[in-house]
Amino acid sequence: MHISSPSMLQAMLVGRGALRARMTRQTRMLATASGGTPQSYIEKVVQKYAVDWDPSVRVKSGDYVSIQPQTVMTHDNTGPVISKFRSIGATQIRNPDQVVFTLDHDVQNKSDKNLEKYSRIEAFAREKGIDFYPAGRGIGHQVLVEEGYAFPQSLVVASDSHSNMYGGVGAVGTPIVRTDAAAIWATGKTWWQIPPMVKVELTGALRHGVTGKDVIVALCGYFNKDEVLNSAIEFVGNGVKELGVDDRLSISNMTTEWGALAGVFPVDDTTLAWYEQLLRRMDRLSFQVGSSPRPSDTHARLNWKRLEELEADRFAADPGAQYTKHLQFDLSTLSPHVSGPNSVKVSTPLSELEQQNIQINKAYLVSCVNSRASDIASAASVLRGRKVAPGVEFYLGAASSIAQREAEQSGDWDALIAAGAHPLPAGCGPCIGLGVGLLEDGEVGISATNRNYKGRMGSPNALAYLASPAVVAASAARGSICSPDNLESPTGPAHPSLRIVETPQASKPAASEAPAAPAAALDPMFPASFCGPVIFAPQDNLNTDALYPGKYTYQDDITPERQAEVVMENYDPGFASVVAEERKRFPADAPKDTRFGVVLVGGYNFGTGSSREQAATALKYAGVPVVLAGSFSDVFKRNAINNGLICLQCAELVEDLTKEYGRDGARGNGGKRPGELCVLLDGADLRLDSRTGVAELTYPDGRQARYTTVPAGIGRSIQEIYVAGGMESWEHGRITPEEFVLAGDFLVHQYSSWQWNTGELSKTREYLPPEKQYLMARGVPCFRRVSQLRDRRRLNKMLSSTASSTTSLTRLEREARKYGGTADDTERFVSMDTGGNEAAEDWVLTHVLSTEQHRARPRGNDSGTTLREVDNRLASFSIGKSPPSSRRSSTQTPSQCGQAEAESEELEGLEELEEEDPASFVPTLLVSPRRESMVGKPSITSVRSYDCILTYDKYYQTPRFWLVGYDANGVPLQPKQIFEDVASEHAFKTVTIEPFPHGSPGSAAMDTILASQDETLRTPRSLSVHVASIHPCKHASMMRKLIHRVNGAGADELEDTPPSSTTPSRRNLWSSTLQNVWGSAKRSDVETNVRVDEYLVIFLNFLASIVPTIELDTTASV
Repeated sequence: MHISSPSMLQAMLVGRGALRARMTRQTRMLATASGGTPQSYIEKVVQKYAVDWDPSVRVKSGDYVSIQPQTVMTHDNTGPVISKFRSIGATQIRNPDQVVFTLDHDVQNKSDKNLEKYSRIEAFAREKGIDFYPAGRGIGHQVLVEEGYAFPQSLVVASDSHSNMYGGVGAVGTPIVRTDAAAIWATGKTWWQIPPMVKVELTGALRHGVTGKDVIVALCGYFNKDEVLNSAIEFVGNGVKELGVDDRLSISNMTTEWGALAGVFPVDDTTLAWYEQLLRRMDRLSFQVGSSPRPSDTHARLNWKRLEELEADRFAADPGAQYTKHLQFDLSTLSPHVSGPNSVKVSTPLSELEQQNIQINKAYLVSCVNSRASDIASAASVLRGRKVAPGVEFYLGAASSIAQREAEQSGDWDALIAAGAHPLPAGCGPCIGLGVGLLEDGEVGISATNRNYKGRMGSPNALAYLASPAVVAASAARGSICSPDNLESPTGPAHPSLRIVETPQASKPAASEAPAAPAAALDPMFPASFCGPVIFAPQDNLNTDALYPGKYTYQDDITPERQAEVVMENYDPGFASVVAEERKRFPADAPKDTRFGVVLVGGYNFGTGSSREQAATALKYAGVPVVLAGSFSDVFKRNAINNGLICLQCAELVEDLTKEYGRDGARGNGGKRPGELCVLLDGADLRLDSRTGVAELTYPDGRQARYTTVPAGIGRSIQEIYVAGGMESWEHGRITPEEFVLAGDFLVHQYSSWQWNTGELSKTREYLPPEKQYLMARGVPCFRRVSQLRDRRRLNKMLSSTASSTTSLTRLEREARKYGGTADDTERFVSMDTGGNEAAEDWVLTHVLSTEQHRARPRGNDSGTTLREVDNRLASFSIGKSPPSSRRSSTQTPSQCGQAEAESEELEGLEELEEEDPASFVPTLLVSPRRESMVGKPSITSVRSYDCILTYDKYYQTPRFWLVGYDANGVPLQPKQIFEDVASEHAFKTVTIEPFPHGSPGSAAMDTILASQDETLRTPRSLSVHVASIHPCKHASMMRKLIHRVNGAGADELEDTPPSSTTPSRRNLWSSTLQNVWGSAKRSDVETNVRVDEYLVIFLNFLASIVPTIELDTTASV
C-alpha cells in the first residue's frame, strides 16, 4: 500500500482517536486566535470567498458581498444559461475549473429533441473545457459531493434550489438563478446578501428506525410559521455528532423546503472520518501494483493533501456570534413522521397516520435527498424476501451511478428488484414530474423525495406524502402508509420536543417613531404608477410548482405566450384565462407614465420551492407586472427582479383581503365561493405609486383603503432592470477589464489614431495588462464652442417656423452659412426618453449631413464586407481621427490644411452623382464648414485640439473618458476654457477636473514638448496640464439603453434612407448607428446582439453628446 505522507502514516498507526484529538486542539486554537467581530461558521466561509472586499473587515449577516464561489453547477437548465451567457455578450468562460455541468433531470426522455439538447450542452462543455457529467451519472448534487466539488468549508452554488444539500458536508451551498450562473461563467463572481443567521440546536440521539428524513420533516411541519424563511441555518449541539453524514445531507437538502437559503453542519470529527472512508473506498475500487499512484493521490479535489489541510484549519463559530433565532430540538423525543398530503408544512407522526389506513397506488425511492446506498440498504432491509403489494407500483432510482454500484455490490439493489421495484436511471425523474410512473388523477403516492407540492409529481388531483426510505418500502409492501415491522413502538408523547429560545434583539424604534422613507427617484422611462384589477390568491407558501408546472421547466423552446397560458395551471387552471379577459379591458389611451396590468396579491412565503425562473416570467408574460404578498421566497424574488417583475411586501393588505375574501377568514381554503382558488375582486381597482410605495385599493362597493409597501417605493436599481427588460439587458452596460482590453484592441485595429499606453509604472493597474493601461487619441480637433451650437439651434427653430416662406427660407439659409453650413447642417437632438419626458435626456446629434452632402458622397466599395465584420470602409472614417489625407496634428497651421480644403471642394463638385444605396451608406469625415471658413484667414483663435483618453473604472465597471485641451498655439487650456467645449448641462457637474489615475497623461507615449509657432510658447506636455473627466456614474445605464436599442433594431431600420430633414426620425437615427457599427451588412446578416469588442465604438458615439464640438466621430448618431 502506497503511503503519501508521514503524517498519514502516523495517523494510520496511532488510530483515529489521536488524530481527532490533534484536530480538536487545532480547532480550539483557531477559534481562540480569532479576534474582532464574532462570526458564525457560515460567515467565515463567505469571508473566504468574498472578493473586492477589504480583508480586514469581517463580513456579517446583511452585508452585500461579491462572491467568487468554488464551484457553480448547472444541470438540464444549462441550455438556457448558455443563451443568457451569450446574450450578455460573453464569449469565454472566466474560469472553466469553476464550472460543472450535470445532466440529471429529464434523463428518461430519449426523444431526438432532448438528445440533441444534451448533445449541444456536451459540445459546449468540450469547447470551453468544462467538467461534464452525462445523463446516467447521477443527480448533480450527489455528483458534486462524490467528486469533491462540494467540499467542507467551501462555497458552492448551483442553479437548483436544493444546493443547500452541500451543507451536509460542511460546505455553504446556496441556490442561484440562471442569470447569476451566466454572470459567474463570464466573470467568475456574483453578488449575495448574506442572510440572517439561525442556530438550530440538536440535542440527544435518534432512536432506532428514526432517520435524518424524519428530523427535517418534523422541523418543516412544526416550525411552519416562516421561522427560518430566507435565513442561513447552522446546526449545532451535542445531537449533531450522533448524525451520520448521509442523515446530514438529507436534512440540509430539505432546509430548502423549510424556507432557508442554506443549512450547514460545521465540520467535525464525523465529517473528517466520512472523507477518510471515501478516500479509502476510492483506492479499493482501483487495481494497484507496487508504487503506482492511487486515485486519492491524483484526484484534483479528493486527495489526502486537501483533507490534511482541512484538518489543520477547521472553522468554528466564534463565541458571541450573532443569530437572529435559536431553535432547540430534542432528537430523542422524535418518532417517524410523514409529510403531507401535498405540503411539507404538514407533518404527522407515523403512528397517528397509520391508524387512518391510507391506501397508496405508488411508492418512490428516488431523488437527491434519499437515494444513496445507505437509503437503498434501509429499504432493502424492509423488503428483502417480501413482495410489493398488488396494485402498487414501486419505483427505484439511485442518486448516482456510484450509489447504484455500491447497492448492487451489497445485494440491496437486487433485493428491491426481486421484491417488484421498477428500476429507473440515476436522475430526478418522478420527483420533478418527468418520465414514467407519475401520479394520476385520484391516486395516492408515498415518496422518499423532498417535495410533495400539488401537481409536482403528476396530476394536481393526486395526493403525495413524504417519508423515510424504510417507511416508503414498508408502505409499498402493505399497500397503505405504515411503519416497518422492525420499528420500535414509540413510547411517551407522539409529538417531539421543540422550542424557540429567546435571543437578544437590537432595540428598534416603535412603528410611530420610525422615520418615513423618502420617495424614490424615478427613472424617466419607469412607470410612475401601476394600476389595474386585483386577483387575490388566499394561500401561503404558494410554490413554484403551483405557479409554473415542472413538466414545462425544461422545454427550452417554450414561448412567452405559452408560458402565459400555463401559468398557475397546477394551482388554479382558470387563472390564465381570467387574466387574459381582464387585460382586454385596459384603456387604450392610458397615460404614458402608468402601467396597466393585473395586480396579484398572495400570502406569505410566496414563490417557495425551486429556482425555476419561469415561475416569475410566466406571471409577467400573462400580464401581471406587480405581485404584492406578505413575504417572498428569496430565490423567487431574485428571479422576479432579474426578469423585471415587481415584488413588494404588503402584509396589512394581505390580512385585510383574507378577512374579506378568504373562506372562513383564513388562507389555505380558497375563496368564499365553491371551488374558488383565486379571487378576482370584480370591480375593484388598485393603484401603486412607484415613488412612495403607497397602494390605494378601491373596493367594488366604492370603499377605499391605503397601504404602504415594504420597501416604501421601488428602488432605482430595480427600475433600471425593469426598464431594460431584465437583468440580462441591464448588465450589457458594464464590461470587465478583460472585455475593456478586447474592445480597446478592436478600436486600435480599426482606428490608427487610437493607441494603447502604459502610464507611469508606479500607477499600473494589475487587472489590466501593463502595456494596455489606457487608450489615447492625440490632437482631436475642436473648431467651435458649445455656445455657438445654442445660436445654431435658435436659428434652426426660426427655420422651422418660417418653412412655408420661400423668400424667408432663402434668406435664413444665407444667414445659416455665416455659422458654417446650410440650414440642414444644423445640430439635431434626440431624446433617449421613451416614457414621455422629452426633456429628461437630450443628446446632441453633431455633424448630421445635409441632403446635398449625402448626394455628394462617393459610392463605397462593399467587396470586403463579411458576416459580423465591421466594413473595411470603417477604416477610412474616424472616431477621433481624420482620413489620412486630412489628418492634422494639434501643431498644424491653417496653411497646412490645404489638402483638407481641397477634399471639401472636391465633394462640393460631386452634387450631380446618383444617390447611393442607403443600405450601404457609411458617412466619412467631412471638413467642418466652420473649419473651412477659417482656412487661410488670419484669426484662428477658436481652433483647439484635445488629447482624448479612455481608462477603465473598476468601481463602475465602465470606461472613463478624459480630456486634455490645447489652444491653437499648443498652450494647455485652463479649466474654464475646457468647459467652453462641454455641454452646459454637464459642465462642472458630470464633467470635472480630476487627477489622472495613471500619472501624467501620455507621458510614456507622447512627445514631451509641444511645438508651436512661437518658440517661447513651448510647453512640456506632461506638466501643468488640467485633465477633465466625465464621471462614469451614468455610463452603464446609458450604454445599456444604447445597446438595448441597437440589439432591438429590426432589419427594416437598416434599410431606411439616411436622415435628410431637419427632424429625422429615430428609425433613421438608429439605422445610422447600426450602419456605423456594421457597415453595409443587413441586420438579418449579422448576429442579434452587439459584440463586446464593439462596445467602445458605441461608447464614443455616446460621448459626442457631452462634448459635441470635439470631433470624436463625424457619424455620432446618438
